[in-house]
Amino acid sequence: MSSPIRVLLVEDDIVQRKVVQKSLEGVQRVDLEVYFAESLAALNDHLKKQTVDVILLDLGLPDSQGYATFETVVAQHKDIPLVIMTATDDEELALDSLRKGAQDYIVKGAFDHALLLRVILYAIERKRGEEELRKAREQVVQANKFESIARLARGVAHEVLNPLAIIKLGVSLLFDKAKKTDGSNDEQASLELMKDAIERADAVIKGLLAFSDPQTETKASYSLKTIVEDVILLLQHECEQRKIDVKNELVADFAPIQMQRQKVQQAILSVLNNAIDVMDNGGDLTLRMEKQQRTDGKPGLALIIEDTGPGMPEAVLQQIADPFVTEKKKWESLGLGLSVVKTVMSEHEAELKFENRAEGGLRVSMIFPEP
Repeated sequence: MSSPIRVLLVEDDIVQRKVVQKSLEGVQRVDLEVYFAESLAALNDHLKKQTVDVILLDLGLPDSQGYATFETVVAQHKDIPLVIMTATDDEELALDSLRKGAQDYIVKGAFDHALLLRVILYAIERKRGEEELRKAREQVVQANKFESIARLARGVAHEVLNPLAIIKLGVSLLFDKAKKTDGSNDEQASLELMKDAIERADAVIKGLLAFSDPQTETKASYSLKTIVEDVILLLQHECEQRKIDVKNELVADFAPIQMQRQKVQQAILSVLNNAIDVMDNGGDLTLRMEKQQRTDGKPGLALIIEDTGPGMPEAVLQQIADPFVTEKKKWESLGLGLSVVKTVMSEHEAELKFENRAEGGLRVSMIFPEP
């Protein structure tokens, strides 16, 4: 059984309030819970204690009149669908309110219970659609930012790789010369450290270049361990700065799986970035792989990511299937929101699970079909 729709009627005129109340009582196919407020202050008091699904608002209240009433309610309760109740001569004001944020309006004395129910349901659905559209637009803006960053990263990577290759060659020549001329152990050790550092920088830059490559990928066989370790390499410096200990418990004895490497890397990077962001005072970030049964009963290969952050509120965990639900904007790392992570997983017939750990922190499971 679905939850009742909670309606807050804001009207100080007793006669008008009874008319609306009677119309709402005539609704049979939808369960409604109706609450009343006689002023703007009473509306605010009610919403401090209990939220509602829709507000029916008269603009002429004892403590607020006309358009100022609408502006105040929209500013303070912009997430709640709003229906304006207006007298016949206020229709122009009501139409202007629609343009500024109200979801619908009704004219007093010109509706029955069927029309009132339609207005309420339409207002709720319109508000939901507006919110989804707003978030979708934000996703597009973030995606455009990501493309700009990726383009910049490709340019920087190419500019750095060439001089780095020259330095690498020079260090290799000096190292070979030191070995041939019996150079001191300190000299050889120093050159060896320089060589290792250059190779590491080279690997990071090439990984960044591959990550930002815009070309359309086809699926191919890749080692999940290698994919994850490439992402860890990109985040290693940030983890060191934030005093986050990365515990790599990945194993190499799993067969490669079919994937679009760049997309999967981006999805893993987004999940890891979120884990890093929530650990403000340092912590542990553990990664491991294991065989795990999928919800369809088939075998799967799971990448498990665990952090020691605050975890995720239970209310968010229960709504996580909603493609527009995000706990906070930090899920939007690098322009790749949680909804897009889910899309990437869906494209690979993979599953994404979130659960709070008993010892604290969040566990994210990315479960791919077993090859």
